[in-house]
Amino acid sequence: MVLPTPEHIPETVISGRTPGGTATGPGAAGGDGAAGRTALSSPAMSNRLYDALVEETEPLSDWVLRMRLKVESQLPFHFEPGQYVSLHQKAEGQEGQERIRHFSIASLPAGDNRIELCMGETAPLAKEGGILPKPGDMVRVSAPGGSFRLAEPLDGDLVFIATGTGISPFRPMIARALEVGTKERVTLLFGVRATADILFRAEFDALAASEPRFRFLPTLSRPDPDWKGLTGYVQAHLDLALGGRSRLDAYLCGRKDMINAVRPLLGAGGVSSSRIYYEKYA
Repeated sequence: MVLPTPEHIPETVISGRTPGGTATGPGAAGGDGAAGRTALSSPAMSNRLYDALVEETEPLSDWVLRMRLKVESQLPFHFEPGQYVSLHQKAEGQEGQERIRHFSIASLPAGDNRIELCMGETAPLAKEGGILPKPGDMVRVSAPGGSFRLAEPLDGDLVFIATGTGISPFRPMIARALEVGTKERVTLLFGVRATADILFRAEFDALAASEPRFRFLPTLSRPDPDWKGLTGYVQAHLDLALGGRSRLDAYLCGRKDMINAVRPLLGAGGVSSSRIYYEKYA
C-alpha cells in the first residue's frame, strides 16, 4: 500500500521530481520540433520494480547526499541520460505501507546496472515516514522513466540552466552531448547559494579546462566573501549564457519559480519555445 500523500496528485513533486517528468518542445506532447529530431519522446514508464543494493553514499554538500545503487537484474538496466527512477522504501512503523520518491539519474549508463542519485537532505525521507538508505541496505527502484532527454541529432549549440539538485540529469546529458556532438558548444549555467553548494564543481571545472566546447558558469545568490565569480540568480546571466545566440536548444531543471522566470526571458532573447525543454522541481 502506498500512503496517500499530496505527492501522488498528478503534476505534484516528490523529492524534487515530477512523476513522469515535465518537458516541452520537439518530441514532447504538443511539441512542434523539426522533423527527424526525436529525443524527447520515450515509452511509458514500466511498473516493474527492481531490488537494488546501496553500495555507497557520499555527501556532496551540507544538504545533498550522492547515493550509488547496484540494480539486481539479469538484464541490462537501460536508461537514457535525463531520465529518473522512483525509490520505494518501507514507511517506518507503518506495516505494509511505503513512501515513494523520484530522483533524476545523475550518472551515465555504464552497462553495469549501477546508477547514482542525488538526495536533498533538507527534506530527508525520515520526515516522511522512511529512513535515508545506508551502504548495505536494499531498496526497490522502478524502471527508468520520463521524457526529459536530449533532442538528437543535435542541431546547434546547447545551454543547460540548473539550480540545486537540478544539476543531476545534466551531468549525464552534458557528457552525452559532448560525446555525440562534433562542433556544438555546450554551456552550463548553475545557480546555488554558496560555494559549498556547487555540486560536482571539480568535475565541471576540469571539463571546462580540457574541453574547449564546454563553458561552466556557476553563480551564487549568497556568495562567500572571497568568491570572485558570478553572483545573483541565473536570470541575471542569461545574456552571458546565450552569448548572442538564439538558434540553440535550452534545457532547464530546478525549482519551478526559476523555470517560470527563465522561459519567457529565453523567448525574449530569441530562443524558440519549441527548443526550450524543462523539468520542474518543487
